[in-house]
Amino acid sequence: MKHRKGKGLKDFLRQRAERPSMALCRAVQDVEDSLNVGAAFRIADACGVDSTPPVGDTQSA
Repeated sequence: MKHRKGKGLKDFLRQRAERPSMALCRAVQDVEDSLNVGAAFRIADACGVDSTPPVGDTQSA
């Protein structure tokens, strides 16, 4: 059997493209350091998260 390099990733991405679109939400809870809050928002933005509500005792960024 011939090994195809990267075929698994291509199959995964093809399946991902066929999925119906869904909203993705990530909550940030009880983060005390404002630098960490900002990092959480930047990571969420890079991952395509639609909403990132700060909850609990989360500091303002």
